[in-house]
Formats: sequence, structure tokens, C-alpha cells
Amino acid sequence: MTETNPQGICFDSQYIWVCNCGSNSISQIQISTNTVTRTIQLAINTEPKYIISNNNLLWITCYNRSIIVIDKTSYNTINTISLPGRPYYICQDTTYVWANNIDANNVFRILKSNFTLTTITINISSSSIITDETYFYVGKYTILKYRISDNSLVSTLPNYSTFSQYLYIDNNYMYSSNILNNNVTVIDLNTFTVVTTVNVNSNPDGITSDNLNIYVANRGSNNISVINKVTNINSGSMLTQQFPISTIYTNNTLYITNLISNSVTYYIMIQAPIITIQPQSINVIEYYNVTLNVVAQSDTPLIYQWYSNTKNLNTGGKIIKNAINNKLTLKVSNSLLRYYYVIVSNDGGSVVSDVAKITIFEKSIFLLKRKNIFKLFYGIKK
Repeated sequence: MTETNPQGICFDSQYIWVCNCGSNSISQIQISTNTVTRTIQLAINTEPKYIISNNNLLWITCYNRSIIVIDKTSYNTINTISLPGRPYYICQDTTYVWANNIDANNVFRILKSNFTLTTITINISSSSIITDETYFYVGKYTILKYRISDNSLVSTLPNYSTFSQYLYIDNNYMYSSNILNNNVTVIDLNTFTVVTTVNVNSNPDGITSDNLNIYVANRGSNNISVINKVTNINSGSMLTQQFPISTIYTNNTLYITNLISNSVTYYIMIQAPIITIQPQSINVIEYYNVTLNVVAQSDTPLIYQWYSNTKNLNTGGKIIKNAINNKLTLKVSNSLLRYYYVIVSNDGGSVVSDVAKITIFEKSIFLLKRKNIFKLFYGIKK
């Protein structure tokens, strides 16, 4: 349990940090034990909303029109930056800390090195903000892309007119939780166009990701939607407590702040394996041994099962008895084409490899070919 009304959440190498807007405090949670180890009390009526971690500092947006900076070593407030408006979300790039202003058409940018505040005029009173090293993005009933170097508007996202509650970047894609439409918009950052819209549950808010999935906190339905990053298909939901609002993923654990139930829910996630080296097709002479090999990555023990097939498919094959290692050694004895694949599994799921084709040459034909090649070579040389 945290204190009252936990909302924003972030992490560093050791701790989870949670803003408790109802009790004006910050909870420190030890990642290794998932227990609250410290509470940092802020001033009355501070109402901390969202939080980021940078080196030894915590940066916190507060509803009393300020950003508070806390030293993580001493747990003391080292700066209170007064703002001409109410900040909400907070994010960062290498040089700056950014916050949106829900009161006016501007955003706040703070230079990390000396806490210098710049107020940048934009076209909307934004409800969401995110940044990379080149651009910052703001959203409300549209999503705008601005260049950091000169604060100029680069583009307005076409075919988008819903309410963007939260923006999240994962590699080359940006995800917008659309709280009024119960869906998530997937945006290609290279082209700044909408890829697709994925239906989720009620009132989506905070978003995070791991290697395989996007996780969306649904305020209205008290659960987390799981979206596959490759297919952009909603693969189901995970229950949490009342009014989940923010979520992060670290150390194979998914954390969710629950605003009404005054708690942080966590799921220890077991990821399905990832194949890093696929089995390779090979040509082999009859009666010789051949070895196929697969390399997979996993945080938990792996299980292997090899299959043979008469078709170039990695489904519908025949189980090879006792072929339960990452290497498959075969002694070939006929001139038929054979296809092989492996299914690699752990407690989190399974993955199917590519097909490896083994082409078999009869030994007599191979020797005859070698003899003819030798004769041809000898004749030319002579």
C-alpha cells in the first residue's frame, strides 16, 4: 500500500517512486522486495501529479503551479520552480525536462543543468506531452509535432480528432490513449501518420511496454489492456484495483498505480522466449551427420521440441522423439528433401522457429560428380 491517491510513477535502478496526490507525499518502493521503504512528505496542498527520475534527482509536477526537484540521496527538496500555470505530465530528453500546461497554450521547458525555465507558446492547451531528442509532441483534440531546436510547429497529425490523454513512445512508434473513445491510436513517427486504432477497455490512461507488448491502464474498467506490438491486436486484459491510472515496466515487473484504492499493483511478468539465431538450411551427403542449432533468449528455463515435416512449413510437423535440446543431430540416409523446425517454450509462452531445409545427396552421385569435375579440370589443365 502507498498513501492517499497514488498517481504518477517512475523508476530508477533500485526504486519505484510514486506521487501520492491526496497525501502530498512521495513513496519510495524497493524493487527487489516490492515494499515501501520511505515516504517523503511535501508541503500541504502541493498535490504531486507525475514524476520522473534523472541521475540523483526527482522532478515532480504539482497542481499548485510548480515543479519540485528532490535530491534522492538526502530526500530534501533542492528547488521549487514556480510556473505560470498548472503542469500535469512530465517527461525528459538528454538536456531538458518538459511539462504541459493544462491552463494555457504553452509548455514548460527546464534546462537540467541550471533549472532555467522557458515557457514555449504552442497552438493548444495540451492534455498530454512526450519528447524525444529532436521533437516534442503535445496532444488534446489533435496531436502536434514541434522541433526542439527552434520550437517551430512541424506537423499536425492527420486523421486524428479525439482526446489524447497520454502519449508514449516505443522505438519508432507513438501511442496515444484516447480516454473518451476507449481506444489507443498507433502512430508511425517516421511518417507521422496513424497506423491503426486499437480498441481497449473503459477510459484508457497511462501506457508502458516491454519487448513484446504495450500495456494500457483503463481507469473505468479497473484493468490493463495488453496490445501485441507486432500485430497491434488487443490480446486481452489483466485485472487490477480501483481506478488504475499510471503504469511502468521494469525488471520483468509491471507496476500500476490505483488512484482510488490507494495501492500499487504489480505483476511479475514471464516473457515468452525470443529466438536470436534461427536454424539454418544445409546440404549434406547421405550417411553423414548433420546438426541443426537454435539460440533463444529467456529469463527462465527453456524447453525445446524439434519437428520434421515433408512440407516447407513450421506447422503440422511430426514430433522427433528425444529431440529436446537446442541442437538436433541427424544421420541422413535417403535422398528426400526434409524440413525441420523447433518450438522453444518457457512459462511465459512459446515461439516457433523458421524452417531449416536439409538437402541430401546420395553418396554415389556425389562421388561421381567429384570424379567428373576432376576429369574436366585435368583435361583443361593439360
